[in-house]
Amino acid sequence: MFELTIGEICDFCGGELLNVDRNIIIKKAETDSRKDMTDGIFFALKGERFDAHDFVEQAMANNAAVLCVQNDRVSRNLPCWLVAEPLKAYQKLGSLMLQKADIPVIAITGSVGKTSVKEMTRSVLEQKFGSGKVLFTEGNTNNHIGVPQNLMRLTAEHKAAVIEIGTNSFGEIAVLSEIVRPDAALVNSIAPCHLENLGTLEGVAKEKSAIFDFAAELAVIPGNIPQTEQLKKAAEARNLKIKSFGDSNAQEFYFSDFKGSIDGSSFVLHCSGESVVVKWNLQGEHQAQNACGAAAAGKFFGMSLCEIAEGLKNTSLPGRRSKITESNGVHYYNDAYNANPASMRALLNLVCECVKNGEFAFENVILVIGDMLELGENSLAEHRNILQFIADEMSGVKVLAAGANFGHWADDFDMEFFPDSVAAGKRLKTLQSVGNWVFLKGSLSMHMENALTAE
Repeated sequence: MFELTIGEICDFCGGELLNVDRNIIIKKAETDSRKDMTDGIFFALKGERFDAHDFVEQAMANNAAVLCVQNDRVSRNLPCWLVAEPLKAYQKLGSLMLQKADIPVIAITGSVGKTSVKEMTRSVLEQKFGSGKVLFTEGNTNNHIGVPQNLMRLTAEHKAAVIEIGTNSFGEIAVLSEIVRPDAALVNSIAPCHLENLGTLEGVAKEKSAIFDFAAELAVIPGNIPQTEQLKKAAEARNLKIKSFGDSNAQEFYFSDFKGSIDGSSFVLHCSGESVVVKWNLQGEHQAQNACGAAAAGKFFGMSLCEIAEGLKNTSLPGRRSKITESNGVHYYNDAYNANPASMRALLNLVCECVKNGEFAFENVILVIGDMLELGENSLAEHRNILQFIADEMSGVKVLAAGANFGHWADDFDMEFFPDSVAAGKRLKTLQSVGNWVFLKGSLSMHMENALTAE
């Protein structure tokens, strides 16, 4: 975090200082009262289940220099920065950090794969600026608290920033876009996610396109989806330069000659008559398209296609994303971080591709899949579609399906259904044998990774 006086911070973010010397130096911003807050501001945020105003005494005990609190909530004898809404002040402080850094920023959103594209873009830009020189979103911190939280990590060492922006309701991306005010904004995909709040794919595209509302120069969009024109019009309304990416030469950035296996893949990356072969450890054709979006970002930063390819090769995905392990002759492909119909199909297509390549047979595959949540009124139909695809295209595969949505179709398919991941995991233990490949996938709150540790 850039060190500033509390006076400078208050002047930019608004509010009133009470019992505070304007000239004290602030070195950190915290939202957790349990942390050491020496030379720091404690932001008393309110959530659905808590109100951090209840913990200001703990923050003071942990050496908070200033309490950022709602203007009518705290005793008048404490060192306070009084504001209308501490969350908005926290968000504005994030914007101030970006202003102080004065570096180019790319913001990334999408229904499926935005974290993958964020990591690809980070890896590409580190090829240009060096390891540790690119600020990037850590973990799943892409929301109204997480975005400014990441911006607080900015220092003079950073040369660029890659910020992931998420949403599950209308209006959220516009707020986050205003905080970040990116030079370039990338929408990676539009898929049936969070339909309970966003309604339709057109609603998803409308919300995602809000990332362009405060962008300065460039919009990067997929050029091969039904919502391409909707995204394009939103970018044109902001007078942004538009770059498209996809799987054919109808897009400016595209891939061809994809060759995949369970251990990795290769493809040819094209742009403006140039091409380069990319070989990496990521699996699946969908990741090749993701790479094209990251390549567009790299070009925006003035990189050559060869430099971009080198950066892509070093991409590593975090958490429970496409992680392969082996134990006692059984291989596990853990992609249990999250799921929706598009990402579930991507996994199933990968399995089919590996079978076609002769890497293993369908009879060696165990699919441990969990419900895909927040799909709205189409939820049951989407779950049936997944089961039907497996039945039609993957004969011989063993399926352990967890959750009420998959379970709704138990009478229609000759597969095994369970109430949750632990129950599925107990059954899995009885089925595994040397040579098996176990694939895990499901929405985050289904905790499909628990199937691997069930007793």
